[in-house]
Amino acid sequence: NGAPAGRLLVTESDADMSVGVVAEAFPGSSDPNLRIRIILEDSSLTNHGTITEGTEVLIENQQMVVASINDENCGATCLTMDRDYMGAKVSGMKIYLGFDVKQYAFSITGLNPGEPYFVRVAATNEKSTGPFSFVGYPSTPISVAPFDVPSAVSWTSLSAVSNDEIRLDYGRPLSENGSP
Repeated sequence: NGAPAGRLLVTESDADMSVGVVAEAFPGSSDPNLRIRIILEDSSLTNHGTITEGTEVLIENQQMVVASINDENCGATCLTMDRDYMGAKVSGMKIYLGFDVKQYAFSITGLNPGEPYFVRVAATNEKSTGPFSFVGYPSTPISVAPFDVPSAVSWTSLSAVSNDEIRLDYGRPLSENGSP
C-alpha cells in the first residue's frame, strides 16, 4: 500500500535545476539587435563552457538557442540568441539547459528494494501549503486570491535511479500566489 514514511521538506534551492539567472534582457526594445540579447549574471557560465554557441536554453518557458557569445564585443556575459526574447520580465529569470528540462528535481535515497512507497508533492509558501500532486495523476489548478495557498505543482515524474533510490522531478506551481 505504501504507508507514509514521514515528511521530507525540500527547499527550492535544493531542487532547482537552473544553471543561471538573466541579469538583463530587452524584450520591448525598438532595436532588433537588443531584442535577441540576453545578459547573464555570471560569466562563469560561458567561461567554463556550460553555455556555448549552439546551446539550447529555456528562459521563462521560451525555447532559444545561443547563436553567439560576446557578439560585437558586448562582453563574456552577453548572449545573442536565435530569436527575439519575448518574455515579460527584463531580469531575474532562471536559465535552464535544453528544451525538455526538468525545472526541479530531488532524489530520495535510502529506500528498501521491493517495498512500495507513496510519493506526493505540494508547494509551500509563508501563507500555507497547497494541494498535493500525486505522481501519475493529473492536477487541476484552481483560481485563488493573491497571497493565498499556492497551487499544486505543475507536473511530476518518478523514476528509479538504483535499487535503493528514486528520483522525483517536478515543475513549479502554476500559481505561487504572491511569494515563493
